[in-house]
Amino acid sequence: MAVGADGAFAAGPELIFRVLPALFATMGAAGDWVAVAFFALLAIAALTSSISMLEVPTSLLAERLALGRPVAAALAAAVGFALTALLAARFEALFECVVSLATTYAEPLLGVALCLFAGWCIHRDRLLGELARAEPTFAESLFWRLWQPWVRLACPLLIGAGVRQLAALRIPAPRKRARPHSVNCASRNSIWSPRMRRELMSARYSAWLGR
Repeated sequence: MAVGADGAFAAGPELIFRVLPALFATMGAAGDWVAVAFFALLAIAALTSSISMLEVPTSLLAERLALGRPVAAALAAAVGFALTALLAARFEALFECVVSLATTYAEPLLGVALCLFAGWCIHRDRLLGELARAEPTFAESLFWRLWQPWVRLACPLLIGAGVRQLAALRIPAPRKRARPHSVNCASRNSIWSPRMRRELMSARYSAWLGR
């Protein structure tokens, strides 16, 4: 297991860009080929994810601005490239912040927003018509009967519970301040047994007689 500078287990950007390259360097000549293969596959995964994310702004620009799909795709890709170049230029200062913002806050909020929009804002008949294009008998399936209450109620509650649990793990509990160690006679009498009090009085009386 890799441990970061703060004593916590390494994860995310630190694990990928710091720990793994150091691990590949200890593998000798084979480590170079393993590193090239690993980061090549990582780049392919990022590229395929970028293509799927590029579809949403491309469709939006094509519908709202009446642009052709090649022009809309080029415009969305140019904006994404500019943001990526800014992130690469300020890598140390922005990368971990952007990753934390996207994974900790954006993904849960977008998930809740999508559930609320699909469950409460889109009309049931319109949604069923879109889904029935791929499957004509979709309205008679058990999935359709359970889909709407699941998306409306269960999914937002589960996402909220997950976010709350994650926040509880990230935020440490406040430490209680230690009270000064001072015990008065009343507190002593309250915690001592009658036998201990009798022995104490006897010791005090014997000490007084011996003066």
